[in-house]
Amino acid sequence: MFAPNVSRHYDGQAATLLWNFSLSQDLSFNSVDIEFNSDDIVRLLPNGGSGGITAAFLDRFGVNWTLPGRVALVISKVTSADDKVNGAFSCVVRTLTDGDWRRKIQVEVVAPVTTPEIGGERTVREGGSLQLTCEASGKPDPNITWTRGNPGNQGNIDPAKIVKFQDEYIVGLQQSVTLSCEAEGNPPPTYTWFPCGFKQVCDKNTLNISRVLADANYTCRVANAPESVSKTANVYIGGNVVNITMVITSEVYEDEKYNQSLFLEKLTELLKEAFASKPGYEGVQFLDVRPGTITVDLALKFKFPTKEKDVITTLNAALKDGKLGEFSVSSIKGTRHDVATTSPTTTPTDGSSVVKSYNTSSNTFAS
Repeated sequence: MFAPNVSRHYDGQAATLLWNFSLSQDLSFNSVDIEFNSDDIVRLLPNGGSGGITAAFLDRFGVNWTLPGRVALVISKVTSADDKVNGAFSCVVRTLTDGDWRRKIQVEVVAPVTTPEIGGERTVREGGSLQLTCEASGKPDPNITWTRGNPGNQGNIDPAKIVKFQDEYIVGLQQSVTLSCEAEGNPPPTYTWFPCGFKQVCDKNTLNISRVLADANYTCRVANAPESVSKTANVYIGGNVVNITMVITSEVYEDEKYNQSLFLEKLTELLKEAFASKPGYEGVQFLDVRPGTITVDLALKFKFPTKEKDVITTLNAALKDGKLGEFSVSSIKGTRHDVATTSPTTTPTDGSSVVKSYNTSSNTFAS
């Protein structure tokens, strides 16, 4: 059993906990369970689905599940209940033949240091005694140091403040992005970014993220003792073109006699209707249509950068009783190129070959 990783996050801020795993070719798994101590948060299934967030965790927790082995637990607002003194978050991979694999992450909940309050009588007779008090709070408890007669501490002190900050970034999947945080103060403030990976530079006014794989939040904290201030940037997957995978269960094609053109024409019109009230939608390009229960990869084009999650929300809102127009839809999610989407395979009884997927990629968007 590995020692738990410890992830530090500020009270009241958002946090993302990441697990990655891989299985050898001779292993498969029943489920992946995310837990806090012995309490189940969510159960993830080999087909990419889930049992949904349990009621006790529904208000603050979400999950991004990317096959074959990446899980991101998103906490919308960290509280003291998540702290490591109360337990740990676990990712449990339950294999069919080789037991369970478990890895824990502990959250250390921290709070910014408050401005110290100096107390005591500051006017005394020469030769008399002087007693001063200094009180400050924070989590973990701050260290308090007294200095006397240091010329470097003379002059005006300007509390740290952030003067230039972008609080939202929309970035393509697996693309890089650099977050920026510019601050002023005297003495010059220090910078701290969190969360921050082992190989990242975390103490500069910029934070580089080499590959964006999920929506996430990053906080910049600037400080020049005793003052500190923080701002949080939200990074979203998206862009002018947003790739979406849709599974349609009411339509099935098993040979090339299926009228794909008519199907795509109907779907194009339904998508146009779904985004009719959303300014900026320009059209759709069909990248791939896979056989069996139809799985469609779509590239939706917009005039301006658009969040993937907003596109999914709009499409789900367009469903009526699980249907988009005449089509029953079981799944709408962001396309992940490293995810192998499979359909049930059958062995032909008449000697014919199994139908291959139709690749419909082109350089034009249907509007």
